[in-house]
Amino acid sequence: MLLKIRTDEDPILREVAKPVEQGADRRVLIEAMFRTMLEHRGLGLAAPQVGVSERILIAQVKGVRIVLINPQIVATGRHRAWNREGCLSIPGKFVGVRRYDRVVVTGWDEHWAAVKLEARHLTATVIQHELDHLDGKLMTDGEVTDARSAIYP
Repeated sequence: MLLKIRTDEDPILREVAKPVEQGADRRVLIEAMFRTMLEHRGLGLAAPQVGVSERILIAQVKGVRIVLINPQIVATGRHRAWNREGCLSIPGKFVGVRRYDRVVVTGWDEHWAAVKLEARHLTATVIQHELDHLDGKLMTDGEVTDARSAIYP
């Protein structure tokens, strides 16, 4: 099943997502999120982007599948770098965003097994981008290089 991706006008993208109750079964939602993300050629997707105000994010970078329920960053690297980012909720626009080059994140997977993940470079960027969605933020809200960093179709 493919889900509808909400765009930047949708108010759910501006809400802080609610924590998922421990043990709640979200496997069907997570699989639908993966199908939707891959169909749209994305690298990550947060539950609010498909209309669900819950703290769930998924990603698939270089073939590695990531599921994080109730994620939180517990450590970051010392360096931050500018990255050119796109977003499935803001189609056709790319913005320069400054992110940590390394993050350590904890949470749970779809079977409620504890996860502690150290992510670097692109994977770290994707996780931070999706965490922003869980906090009601869009890439266009944060630090951007300048107006020239945006690309329009």
